[in-house]
Amino acid sequence: MEYYLKLITTHINPDFDAFASAVGIQKLYPDHRIVLEGDFSSSLNRFIDSQRLLFPFYRTKEIEFKSISSLVVVDTSDLGRLSSRITDHITDQTEITFFDHHEYKNLSPVGKHYSKTFGACISLICSILKEKKAALSTRDATLYATALYKETGMFSFATTTPEDLKIGAWLLEMGASLPEISAYAGLELEKTQMELYDALLSNVKTERVDGLEIAIASTMVNELPAGLNAVIDRLWRLLGYDNLITLVQVGRRVYFSARSRNRQIRLERLFETS
Repeated sequence: MEYYLKLITTHINPDFDAFASAVGIQKLYPDHRIVLEGDFSSSLNRFIDSQRLLFPFYRTKEIEFKSISSLVVVDTSDLGRLSSRITDHITDQTEITFFDHHEYKNLSPVGKHYSKTFGACISLICSILKEKKAALSTRDATLYATALYKETGMFSFATTTPEDLKIGAWLLEMGASLPEISAYAGLELEKTQMELYDALLSNVKTERVDGLEIAIASTMVNELPAGLNAVIDRLWRLLGYDNLITLVQVGRRVYFSARSRNRQIRLERLFETS
């Protein structure tokens, strides 16, 4: 008898936001296993080491893959960012569901998509859990809040929305521990993030498009580190430009991000094609 799998996953090298989102969405898909691939940041590793029994997951190498009947994907809408060990076992019969908070995203042509602009994917997941009145333990709330604080830079990053703050307040009401959050949600960049930051900083140019001065930072790396959002926001604060576009090439893929102090400006439209 063929072994069909029901899985929850996210992009390779998951950050705190991706990990917490996978754990959170499992409350709505309790019969799905969380399966991850890639390296974790040191802070996420420390958290997992102390909480592994509370938030179990599998590495892709621990799973015997055959056919996947249901796949839930968080923090990305791009199948190309998932482990090939997973995507190689997607069939025409696989039911795929995406939960993503990114406004500018590479939408997969297949599957169901649940997306809304938040500063963190965990905010999207928590908004659904809150609406469905899902039960949260204090450990759940602390994990979700840590991811939210870290992904939004303690609510200081430009991508933060008013809804993120509302979710943060709700998580505190649900028992999230501020001392534990502060232990893991520090804003210091880790080694691989600093290497990317330095590479972008050394390759910045400015262009004027329709009267707008836009700073463009680009680089090529062998592997994309977790926590790209933190790197870009630190770079933006240092450079001081009103508008910043970053392009990071990893192999044949290019990761694009845009920041503007004017919310009426949609820099990502410069890259859209008809």
